[in-house]
Amino acid sequence: MPRQRSLPDSVVQQWFAAWKENDLFSEPAIRHLQSLIPDAHCMVVITTGRRPISLVFRRHKHFYAGGTVVSDDPIISVSGKHTCDFMQALAIAHNLAQWTERMVRHELIIYAFDNSTWGSA
Repeated sequence: MPRQRSLPDSVVQQWFAAWKENDLFSEPAIRHLQSLIPDAHCMVVITTGRRPISLVFRRHKHFYAGGTVVSDDPIISVSGKHTCDFMQALAIAHNLAQWTERMVRHELIIYAFDNSTWGSA
């Protein structure tokens, strides 16, 4: 069963500062966010905006036996192009993480951050 943790504030602040909420879900922004997370095998869920949009991606960093990084491409499941609230995105991440855990036989952590204002008065 995947464990859920908050995405560290330092990571969120550094990422938001670099992108100033412009094109947060672009490929360069996602790669930048991924580089700030030390965990090589995890899921990430981010929801932002008044009309909530979410990003869900899996990080799976591959290494050669000598320690050289072969691949560190995010596997994007929800791209932030359509309305998707935090709970929907989190449910998607949990389902994908459970499937992935069965395939790779190790537990994944889901890092989550909700900055949406959906339902706020």
